[in-house]
Amino acid sequence: MEGQRRLFPVLAAPYDDPATRDEELVKAITRIEQAEMGQWTQVAVGQTVPRQNQAE
Repeated sequence: MEGQRRLFPVLAAPYDDPATRDEELVKAITRIEQAEMGQWTQVAVGQTVPRQNQAE
């Protein structure tokens, strides 16, 4: 998200259109958060599965 935070205030693409820049920022942050959550989910599942197998 740091990259997006640098682009936004200087009106760099895709934040160069005042009519859509806020929406573009929200979309970018949402995409980043979803990707990160997906990665954490994979890590959590990867760590949970072996524990269950060991308990059986």
